[in-house]
Amino acid sequence: MIMKNPFETGGLLDKAMPYTRIVLLIGLLVQGVRWYLHGSSILWALAAGVVLLSVFFDLYRQFQLRRLQRGPK
Repeated sequence: MIMKNPFETGGLLDKAMPYTRIVLLIGLLVQGVRWYLHGSSILWALAAGVVLLSVFFDLYRQFQLRRLQRGPK
């Protein structure tokens, strides 16, 4: 049995990366809000929110692509 390359499209790491990015960006968003509450700029939280939205959009596109590749049921 040959192990599939985890770095290929559809491999283990390719599937795990969007979820890892979501977790990290939620942490950054929470930290940005904490910094804002302690007097820092709101731009940290806004930037994290914008990047988080782009990751959700990327994840949505990835699911749509997989659904199209499988074909209709």
